[in-house]
Amino acid sequence: MMLDDPKGVERRMRELVKPILHPSWLEFEPTPQSIADHECWAEMLEILIDILEDAQIGLRRQLVPADVVEDWSTPRKLLSPENEASFDLSVNPEGGLNIIARIEDKSFVEHGLSVEGVTTLIYTFTNLRMASPYR
Repeated sequence: MMLDDPKGVERRMRELVKPILHPSWLEFEPTPQSIADHECWAEMLEILIDILEDAQIGLRRQLVPADVVEDWSTPRKLLSPENEASFDLSVNPEGGLNIIARIEDKSFVEHGLSVEGVTTLIYTFTNLRMASPYR
């Protein structure tokens, strides 16, 4: 955005930022989850990881050794070599998805997120370029 038109910049910036900041809370009533529910979330997680890899935003799946048996509770890992961010994704036993995002010496942990929430966080962290005197 160019600052040669301050009013226009402010209007365009508001149009850009307003949808991001618009509250869109989901009410979640925890219910006991069955193995079938966990397996459904694990399948959604696998599909999400495939989509994120195909999106060409710089993510790569960390492969699991062939002798490790994966089930719904096995954490999945994604790496972003561009900024060295890493993501541990897993199914929350109470529903939703868990994420641990790591970049440099910082970690972000969240539990029970929707697919949209996980996607937003991953997209944000993969685009984050931390200013560091050690780079």
